[in-house]
Amino acid sequence: MEYRLNYFTVVSCDWSNQSNQTTDQTHMADALERLKILINSSTPIVVMETVEEMRAVSLVRTACADLNMAVFEWSIADGLVRSGSNVPGILGADLQMRINAARHAANPDAPESGKAAVYNTQDPVQALANLETMTLEAVFVLKDFHRHMDSPVIVRRLRDVGQKFSANRRTLILTAPSIAMPPELTSLIEYLELPLPNQQRLL
Repeated sequence: MEYRLNYFTVVSCDWSNQSNQTTDQTHMADALERLKILINSSTPIVVMETVEEMRAVSLVRTACADLNMAVFEWSIADGLVRSGSNVPGILGADLQMRINAARHAANPDAPESGKAAVYNTQDPVQALANLETMTLEAVFVLKDFHRHMDSPVIVRRLRDVGQKFSANRRTLILTAPSIAMPPELTSLIEYLELPLPNQQRLL
């Protein structure tokens, strides 16, 4: 009798884990589809509040790979760098040529690189100014941008970029554990909720 109870307990736990895993995958698939819809509908700014930055970036890369779009990632440490997503070779080469051209115009002695950041983009204000001039269709992930939202210049730049990005498939994605958006940006923003990790990921 004891053996049977243990057997059914094990089977029950295993079924519960599989059920949680399936639910998590379904929720992530839903988030992925919503993100693709937001990008395709020219949503200028998408806010993702989460402490799981890598998970959020992975979702963005997957969406952009499905949409054949380039991904750029910005951080205060590295500036704006093209991500290693599955972008078609010709498009990726074209983007890197533009990056190198911008760097060369600013500094003729700067070497060309396949992984170099866009010149002069570590400063968040300058990074947004550069984004405002870009016309290529791409998604730009700005990491930990909540640290800069108390600057009126940043808010103004975000508004300018958002208004220009709404004209075609260009999207800014802001990732942060928590971020308070000013009322000036309300009409330009959509929020994307990243599903909570399942019980197995929390253990």
